[in-house]
Amino acid sequence: MVRWPTDRSRYMPFVYILQSDKNGRYYIGITKDIERRFSEHQAGKTKATRNIRPLKLVFKQEYGSLIQAKRVERAIKKLKSKSVIKLIISDGIIKLKRE
Repeated sequence: MVRWPTDRSRYMPFVYILQSDKNGRYYIGITKDIERRFSEHQAGKTKATRNIRPLKLVFKQEYGSLIQAKRVERAIKKLKSKSVIKLIISDGIIKLKRE
């Protein structure tokens, strides 16, 4: 179970992974407000996840800057590997060579 952020880190950038309860698909994203963004996904306000709801937050990792979070998100999406995503979730950390 992924914990929600504390007030201190509420607006730090996160890379997050959602998983569909409907079909098991993953969605990778970034945000500075994870609670708001997750609510938007659950409400169907995000085109990419609208048809795979309900969703659960299976992973999140905080970063010091939005630029760093975007680079990590792009690198994971570029891999297009379900096995890499599963490894990230099970390890509880994103381990990329160029973080």
